[in-house]
Amino acid sequence: MKVCLKTMLNNTIEKYKDEIAYKTDTENYLYKEIDNVSGQLANALLSKGITVGERIGILSTNPIHNVITYIAALKIGAVSVPLNPDEQVKIFEDSIKSAQIKCCIVNKKNAIDSKLNFVEDLLLFSLDLCKPQQNLFDLAYVKSMESNVDVGRIDDSLESFIFFTSGSTGMKKGVILARESFRAFISWGSEFVGATNVDKFLCHAPLYFDMSIFSLFIPFAVGGCCVLPSSEKRNNPRYINQLIEEEKINILHLVPSSIKLLLNEKIKNYTSVRFLGLAGEALPFGDVKLVRNCFENANVVNFYGNTEVNEALSYLFPQDIEALKILPIGRPLKHVQLQVLDADLLPCGEGEVGELYVHSSTMLKGYLNKTDNETFKMNDSNNLKYFPTGDLVKKENGLYYYMGRMDDMVKIQGKRVYLSEVRNVISKHNLIDEVFIVMNNDGLTCYIHSKATLNSLDIREYCSEFLDAYAIPSKFIFTEHKLPKTSTGKIDRKKLMGYTEG
Repeated sequence: MKVCLKTMLNNTIEKYKDEIAYKTDTENYLYKEIDNVSGQLANALLSKGITVGERIGILSTNPIHNVITYIAALKIGAVSVPLNPDEQVKIFEDSIKSAQIKCCIVNKKNAIDSKLNFVEDLLLFSLDLCKPQQNLFDLAYVKSMESNVDVGRIDDSLESFIFFTSGSTGMKKGVILARESFRAFISWGSEFVGATNVDKFLCHAPLYFDMSIFSLFIPFAVGGCCVLPSSEKRNNPRYINQLIEEEKINILHLVPSSIKLLLNEKIKNYTSVRFLGLAGEALPFGDVKLVRNCFENANVVNFYGNTEVNEALSYLFPQDIEALKILPIGRPLKHVQLQVLDADLLPCGEGEVGELYVHSSTMLKGYLNKTDNETFKMNDSNNLKYFPTGDLVKKENGLYYYMGRMDDMVKIQGKRVYLSEVRNVISKHNLIDEVFIVMNNDGLTCYIHSKATLNSLDIREYCSEFLDAYAIPSKFIFTEHKLPKTSTGKIDRKKLMGYTEG
């Protein structure tokens, strides 16, 4: 029988109260300590009118503060809204206003952040600042509260998190996750990876990125431990590799561009890792063999999903990776139903490319300030809401294959070209480390990171073996440096535009 989220968390805390729940570079936090401090913060929030349904912005750069705030918010039915401290001021302001945030969790580094000055009467709470100010309630205030929280039953259909994600227009969209979807996700995840109370997870994703939920809370569901890297050193591959080795990390969940940075380091030992999940972006096919060989003791799984649907499909890497010609996104997870529809919203046949629609128990409740009609498509045959992903896929022999974004399908000389297919071909070249393709007015531009000396003629000749002439990029830009990444580890398109042809 399903238990509510509140009971689920309380049961874990009671059973594993003397075990380590979270580790940072300097501290170990037992389950009972997390329970105690989160209870005090919950009561501090309640004392200032932050109750069920109120939204709490989280601006702290200390990862343990995020964890404590998440659990405090879950205890009182409030909504956690993790924010990127380094976000541009205008985008930051829009996020605060659109989510109608009434209070923020801050730390010493950003308690007096000018980004917050525009919000009148915004309440601030700090878990490390010991200097109360107007509208700022410090650690002493939080510590003065009781740790026991009693607000009665909380409906799990209510909101739990809002994650801001970039839309196709460049505007941030607020993705709302219900408590029941959050509970379903961590229940699925703990079963899928076979998590136990002796497992150690590493939370590499930034905490304002929805991917962090996997590593933060799946171990919490089973009494395991999550290691939290320092925010300042999270992007240092040598530091992360050292953490994996020293902490004997068992479970990793990473974006492919991050795993590539780790594997570029000469010093690495992944023998403790028994599960590696790759998510958040497509894994270049050229990296498949490298990843499989470096994590020889692990089940390596390619996940498909996005902020709106969480993980929806999975594909377990075979041991015989040489036989793989193209990397599938796999099959739907057990809580997921899929549709692949053409432009007329009719089902696609075997091998036909169409847009992927997803219904799952872990998908978004909705978008911030948007109606269901603007967010979902209803299926009249089963009366279920499906989310249109904007991703193009095809299904062959029971497996789904990612073909790119709707806006990644372009027409050249009147013929369809999928940018992901072009990227996969070029990434197989054994001297190329990273590839990114964009469509410009004058055709396809290919950005290549390689330490070798390559030129456009070499790559065009290579491409001609696998691609039709119209699908070969018209421009190649080479760099010895790694392609620029966003704070979430994905390719930064805007910075790429500053590169010149070479």
